[in-house]
Amino acid sequence: MFYRVFPLEELRPNAAGDLTGLTPLAGANYTNVDEVTADGDTSYVSSSSVGSSTLRDLYNLPNPTNLRNSVLDKVLYVRPIFTSKYSTDNGTVQAFSVIKENATQDDGTATTVTASYVERGTFYFVKPSDGLKWTYTDIQGAQTGVGHITSGALKNPSVVRTTQCTLNVSFFRWRGGFA
Repeated sequence: MFYRVFPLEELRPNAAGDLTGLTPLAGANYTNVDEVTADGDTSYVSSSSVGSSTLRDLYNLPNPTNLRNSVLDKVLYVRPIFTSKYSTDNGTVQAFSVIKENATQDDGTATTVTASYVERGTFYFVKPSDGLKWTYTDIQGAQTGVGHITSGALKNPSVVRTTQCTLNVSFFRWRGGFA
C-alpha cells in the first residue's frame, strides 16, 4: 500500500541575495531576518522614506535537506513568509513577499502593515518564470525576500520593519510498498 505524507521545510536566509535595498539594524541584512522564531525589534531590516518609495531585499537560501530530488517527492507549493510592522506611519505603509527563481523575480501582493508584527506571505503553486510546477532544482537556486512600500508621507518619514523572512516549501512524498 502506498500513501502520501505532507512535510513542510522552512528555509532561512544564509547570505545576501541579489537585492539589498533595506537597511539592517546591524550587520548584514540577511542576519537580521534569519531567526527560527521572529524576535521583534531585536533584529530587523527597515525602510524609512519621506515621499514614495519601494525597496526590496532578496536573500540566498540553503538547499533543502528534507526534500529530495526524487520521483517520490513532489513540491506542492512554496511560500515566502515575512513578519513586518510599522514603527512610524505618516502615510501608506505596505509590505510584500519577493521571490526569485530561474532569473525571474516576482512580487507578492502588497498588504497594509500594522503597528504590531504580523506574519504574511504569498502562496506559489507554480513558478513565476514559466507557470510550471516547482522542482527540487528550482528551489535549490531560489531566493526569498521582502519589499516595503511607503507613500504619502510628505513631511515625516514612514518606517517599516521586517524581523523575519523564510521560504516554506510544502511537498508530498510517496511512502510504502506492496503488501
